[in-house]
Amino acid sequence: FMKFNKKINSPVVLGLLIFIFVAPLVLAAMLYRNNPDWLHNKMLNKGQFLSPPLDFTTLKKHLIRSADIHKPWLIFYLTKSECNQLCQQRLHLLHQITLALGKNRSQVNAALIQTRSSITFKKPINAYWITINEYRRFFKRKKMDNAYYIVAPGEKIILYYPADTLGEDLYKDLTLLLI
Repeated sequence: FMKFNKKINSPVVLGLLIFIFVAPLVLAAMLYRNNPDWLHNKMLNKGQFLSPPLDFTTLKKHLIRSADIHKPWLIFYLTKSECNQLCQQRLHLLHQITLALGKNRSQVNAALIQTRSSITFKKPINAYWITINEYRRFFKRKKMDNAYYIVAPGEKIILYYPADTLGEDLYKDLTLLLI
């Protein structure tokens, strides 16, 4: 094989190495500064973050038939009306989501919170009731009923989902949160 006897100037090699490693960083910074829309701004979560998050501890104090909510995470369906056929389907969806969590299902409770207590609910969904006055005081925003909510371990309600949200979206968000 050929032997290279020609000596390469070490400052030239050093400059070339610096250029090879720094040029891509400079180019990336220039592209980001001039075209930030090239980056994907896709949000990972499907629900809407509540800002500021609602304090579930306050709500929990006013729940009637407040059974023990002992798991770190809670996903609940909120309704002002009686739990009709559509509500029962949504509760079934909550149950299916908790089952689909597999090994993480022991960390999540599923529940129904409503303002009327005259329903029969299917186990294993826990049902809780709140007075209409407490409901109005706590959920001041419009269109917050007939919706799903996720409560984080710090007892803060952090995510809101409209009633027509797909179960897959709730499931994906829960799996991301449970990581």
